[in-house]
Amino acid sequence: MLVSAVGQGPERAMWGNLITKITENHQFWERRGQYFTPVLTPGSESMPHRQAQWKAFGFIFALHMLHTAQAPTLISPFLILCLIMRTDALLLPHEYIASVDKDASNKLAPWFELGVGDAIPTDHLHPLSQLFISEVNTQVCDFTP
Repeated sequence: MLVSAVGQGPERAMWGNLITKITENHQFWERRGQYFTPVLTPGSESMPHRQAQWKAFGFIFALHMLHTAQAPTLISPFLILCLIMRTDALLLPHEYIASVDKDASNKLAPWFELGVGDAIPTDHLHPLSQLFISEVNTQVCDFTP
C-alpha cells in the first residue's frame, strides 16, 4: 500500500509549503533571524482586510499544529506562544528565550538589564534606545511622557 510506504511525508510537505507561501507576503511577514515575524504596520491594506488575513493565518497555524503536532517551523515560536498564552507569554525569562532563539536573546539583552524600577533611558545611543529604534522602528522619546 502506497500510504504506508510514504508515511506522513506528503502531508508534512503540504503544510510546510503552505507556511512558506504565507510568509512570502511581505506586507504581513518579515524575516528576523531564523524566523518570520508579523509586520504590524498596515501598509496599503485596509484594517478589516488585515484583520481577516491575521485570523486566517491563526486558523491555518492551529490546523497545522493539530495535524502535525508541531508548531510551524518558519514562524517565530514566540508568536505562537503569544497566540496560545496571550499576555502571559510576555513574562518569559531571558534564559528561556536564549534556549529557543539565541538571536532574539542577544537583541533583548538591554531590556533584561533594565531594572524593574529603572526609567527607560532617553539617550539615543543607549543600547535599549537602539533596540527600540532597530526593532520597533520608533524613538524612545515616543514612549516618555
